[in-house]
Amino acid sequence: MIRSAVAALLLRLLSAGRGFALALALSLALNVAVFGDIWWRPGRYLFGTGGDGLKNYYTTVYHAAHDSSVVWFRGMNHPDGDHVLFTDDQPALAEAFRVLVRHGALAPATIPGVMNWLMISSMVLGAGILWLVFAELAGPGDANGGLLLAAVLVGGLAPQYERLAGHYALAYAWVIPAALLLWLKLQRQPRAHRYLGLALYLTAVTFIHLYYGAILFLLLTSLAVASAWQERRRLGQAVATVCVAALPLLVMRLFLALTDPVRDRPEAPIGFLGYRAHWESLFLPLGHFPITFLSRVILIRPWEIESAVYIGLPATLFCAVVVWQGLAAITRGARAGVWLELDSNERSMAFAAIVAALFSLGVPFIFGLDWLLPYLGPIRQFRSLGRFAWAFYYLANILAFGWLMARCRAGTMRLRWPALALLVLAWQVYDYRAGTHARLANLSELGADGAPARLARSLHLSEAEYQAIWPVPYFHIGGERVKREPACDVLGSTLQLSWVTGIPTNGVAMSRTSYAQTVAKIAAHDDTAALAAFRAGLVDRRPFVVVRRTRDCPLSPSDRTVIAGSELLYAAIEGADARDSLLVYRFRP
Repeated sequence: MIRSAVAALLLRLLSAGRGFALALALSLALNVAVFGDIWWRPGRYLFGTGGDGLKNYYTTVYHAAHDSSVVWFRGMNHPDGDHVLFTDDQPALAEAFRVLVRHGALAPATIPGVMNWLMISSMVLGAGILWLVFAELAGPGDANGGLLLAAVLVGGLAPQYERLAGHYALAYAWVIPAALLLWLKLQRQPRAHRYLGLALYLTAVTFIHLYYGAILFLLLTSLAVASAWQERRRLGQAVATVCVAALPLLVMRLFLALTDPVRDRPEAPIGFLGYRAHWESLFLPLGHFPITFLSRVILIRPWEIESAVYIGLPATLFCAVVVWQGLAAITRGARAGVWLELDSNERSMAFAAIVAALFSLGVPFIFGLDWLLPYLGPIRQFRSLGRFAWAFYYLANILAFGWLMARCRAGTMRLRWPALALLVLAWQVYDYRAGTHARLANLSELGADGAPARLARSLHLSEAEYQAIWPVPYFHIGGERVKREPACDVLGSTLQLSWVTGIPTNGVAMSRTSYAQTVAKIAAHDDTAALAAFRAGLVDRRPFVVVRRTRDCPLSPSDRTVIAGSELLYAAIEGADARDSLLVYRFRP
C-alpha cells in the first residue's frame, strides 16, 4: 500500500509540467554547487582572461557599446573592421545588447555578467528540456523518477561545460535538446505552425553560432531520412524537415551575400581533420580516472579539448551492447534485442547518433577520401568536426537511459541496474565538475576600478583622441594560411585597453579575414617600405596608442621604426619578472 501511494505521488509530481519544474530545481541545485558565488555575482568574473576567452567577451562588449552598424564590427582590423559574423561575438545576442545599450536599458559594464549568467543558466535549462525529451519518448504516464535523475545527470556531464573557458557562443546546453524536442513534437503532430517554430528556432541559434546550424542540419536530416526509411508515409514530412533544417544555412548565406563586401575570404581553413573526434575521446574519460592512471601503462594518443566529447560510462556500455548484438545479428542471425525494443522514433535517433559519431570521427575523409574536400563547398568551413559529436552525446544518453527505464517498466529488468547506471553517472558528473568553479572564477580586472581603466584615465586615452591601438609585436589571426600569432601576451593587453577606452586596434583575432587586407597589414608590420605606404594611405591623422609587452620581445624592422618614432607615455614592470613589462607610447602617423 505504501509503495503504491509513493508511486501515485511520483506520478503526480512528474505530470502536468511538474516534472519540468522539478528537473530545473534539481539541476539548479547541482549547478549552484558547481558555480558557487558566480551565480550571485556573475559580473565579478571572466571565465577566460586571455586568448579566445578574453577575445569573445571583448567582441561582444565592443559591438554593443561602440559599433554604430548592425553588421559591421570596427573593434579590430583598423581601419577596415570586419563583418560581425566573423568575430565570434554571438551576432544575435550582441545585436540585442547593442539595442538595449542604445536605449539606456543596459550598461556595457554589465554585459560580461549577463553573458556569464546566460551560460551557466543554460545548463539548468538544458537539463529541464532533456526531461521533456525523455517524457515525450516515454509517453503519458510512463515518465518516472529515474528519467528525471537521468535528465539532470546527463545535463551535468554535457560537453558545453568545456566551452565555458573560451567559446561562449557554443556553451548553451539547451540548443541540441530543444531541437530534439521540437522534432519529436513534429513527429507526433506535423502541423504548419510547428514547422514554422522549428525554422525560427534554427535560424535564431544559427545566428548565435554557425556551428549550431551545421550540427542541427546534420542531426535533423539524419532523423528525417531514418524516419522516412521506416515509414514511407512520412516521406513528405521528412522532405519538409530537411528543407526547414537547411533554411537557416541558406538565410545565412544570403545575409552574407547582401551585407558583406569582402570577396576574398579564405574558402577553407587549415586542417579540416585537425580537430576531429577519436574513439578514445568519445568513449574514454580522458584526463579523468581511471585514464589518468592507465595512461601510465598503456598508450593513449594525444587529444585536443575540441575533440573530447565523453558520453559517460552508462552510454558507452549501452553502445557496446548495441554493437555486439548488431554484429551477432549480422554474422549469426541472432536476435538484435536492443534494436527491436526501440520504437520508430528511437530507431531514428539511433541512426542519427551513428551518423553524428561517424562524421565527427572524419568518416569518410579519413579513409583516403580527403581529395573530396575541394568539392564540398561551405562544408569545408567546419574544421572542428569533434563538435558534431555533441549530438551523439545527447542521443546516446537519451537512448541508453530511455531503454533501461523502459525495461524496468516492462518488468524485464530489475531496478538495481538503472540505479547503478545513475550512480555511476552521478560519480562521473562529480569527477568532471569538481574543479569547474576554480577554473572559471577569474576575478575581472576590466571594471571601472581595474588596472586597465586606471591606466587609461591616467594617460587620458580616449576614442576621441586616438584612432587605434597598435600592438607591438603585431598579431593577426584569421588569415588562415597567412597569419601572425600573438607573442609576449600583447593580445591581452591590447584588448583590455581597447575594452575600457573604446579605441579600436589594428590587430586581428577573428576568422576568415580578407586575404588582401591580411597580406597588406602583416607586410606593414614587417617591412618598413610597406609601413610607409600604410601610413601614407591613412585618412585619419590622429595618433596611435602603441602597446608593447616585454622589452626583450623580438621586434620586426617596422616595429623598431614605430618605437623609434614614438613618445613613451608609460612603462611599468608587471609581475615578478623584471623583463615582463608594459610600455605605452604615442605614435603619430
